[in-house]
Amino acid sequence: MPNPILDGSVFEALQREIDVNALTVELIKTEVAKLDDVLRNCTALLSRVHSTAPSQLSRIIAEYYDSGYAQKLTDALSGLNNIIEGKPVYKYKPIWTSSLQQVIYVILYVHFLSRVSDKTCTASEFAELLATPKDVSLTLKVKCTMTNQAIQYTGSHTDDQESKVVYDLNDLDGLWFGTEEYLHAIISLINELSRLSVNLVTTISTTNALNKDQSDTVKENFTLPVMINTFIKSLQSGFMMLNLKNDSLRRRFDSIKYDVKKTEDVVYDLAVRGLL
Repeated sequence: MPNPILDGSVFEALQREIDVNALTVELIKTEVAKLDDVLRNCTALLSRVHSTAPSQLSRIIAEYYDSGYAQKLTDALSGLNNIIEGKPVYKYKPIWTSSLQQVIYVILYVHFLSRVSDKTCTASEFAELLATPKDVSLTLKVKCTMTNQAIQYTGSHTDDQESKVVYDLNDLDGLWFGTEEYLHAIISLINELSRLSVNLVTTISTTNALNKDQSDTVKENFTLPVMINTFIKSLQSGFMMLNLKNDSLRRRFDSIKYDVKKTEDVVYDLAVRGLL
C-alpha cells in the first residue's frame, strides 16, 4: 500500500498568504509610526495652551498651521490609506485605530481653540465649538461613515486656490473613521478641556498679577473656564442620549462626570472669590 502524501501546494499557498499578511502589517506599522511622530509634535505644541493666556491662544493655533502640522497629518493619513486600499480593512484596523482617534482629537481640539477667546460666545458661535464628523472628514480628507452623501474638500488650510476632490462616502475601501472613533475623540477632548480649565485660572491670575502695574495692558478675564464648563456639560448631555454598551466607550463615558465636577468646582471657586 503506497504511503499517502498530502499536496504540498496547499501549504505553499498558505505560506505565501502568511508572508503577504506579515509584509502588509509591517508596512502599515511603518506608516502608523510616521503618523504617531507627527502626533507627538502636534500634542507638544498644543500642550503650551495650558500656560497661555486666553487672549494669546490664537498664536498657538497660528503656529500649528504655520508649522505645517495640519498638512503633515493629512499626508501621513494619505500614506496609510495608500497601503490599506484594496485590502480587508477590518483585518488590520486595530493597528491604526488608536492613532486615528488621537488625530481626530487633535482636530477637535484645534477647532475648539480656534473659536474661543477671552470673550463670551454667542449662541450660534457656541454651537460651532464642536467640529462635526463632516468637518473632521473634510479637514483630514478621510472618509466618514456617519454621512451617506458625497462631499468635497479643498486643499491645505491656507490655500487660496481650491483643489476640489469628490469621493463617495459609501465606499469603505481604504481609510475611514466611524462613530466609535469620533466619540472616543470627543471624550479625549473633554478630558483635556477639564485640565485646561484648572490651568487657565492659574495662568490668568499670574498674567494679571504680572501686568497689574502696566496701564496699557488689557486685563485677562475668566470667561473661558466658564465657557469650558458649559461646553463640557453640553457634551455630557449629548452622550446621555446614547445607548452605549458595556465596552471601553461606555467606561470612558462614565468618567466624564469627574471632568464635569472638576470644571464645576473651578467655576464655583471663581464665583465665590468674586472673579466672574
